Amino acid sequence: MGNLSLKCVVAYGARLLAMSYTRRLSEDGASPPTHVVLVQSNLNPSSIYNLTWSLVAAWPRKLSAHDNEFDTICHVDPLTGVFTAMSNYTTVPSQFTSNLPYIREPGGFQYDPRTGSWKDFTLDQGYLWGDVKPTFTLFNWPNRNSSTLYHANIAQSAGVNLGVFDPDSNKFVNVKSWTLVGYHGNRY
Repeated sequence: MGNLSLKCVVAYGARLLAMSYTRRLSEDGASPPTHVVLVQSNLNPSSIYNLTWSLVAAWPRKLSAHDNEFDTICHVDPLTGVFTAMSNYTTVPSQFTSNLPYIREPGGFQYDPRTGSWKDFTLDQGYLWGDVKPTFTLFNWPNRNSSTLYHANIAQSAGVNLGVFDPDSNKFVNVKSWTLVGYHGNRY
């Protein structure tokens, strides 16, 4: 037993799936998390008061001291059940890198329930993600026969960027970008 601080929650059929970074109960609470935990709710929870959680999978993943500080989105593929988590983490400013135990490439990770396996993914070189606002999402194109995963974000520089996950390279790659016309500061 312990407390989990959920990083993201997503609906999957009649359940909710949630992800958290955590550590073993025997580990020092001041140290960076050492595991990713995926939990699922009870079936058809009617309210927050009867919501219960059970473990789906845990992954001993090397984490940065800053992994828990960034906005995270998650997604579950409706056809395959593959869970994907991605954060808006890009780089840590250089004045902070000297004392960090681990700096990860930008990207995220996936859990595949069909094989019970976890894997990290990255972003293709030049991926349009560096000036992203906290507005981004993962989604499947609305085609019931496809499990292609897409990523969209709104850039600080008034652009909208679309990327697709390439399972062969295990990376998100750029697909299309648009510039928003009529952009004036923070108003459109």
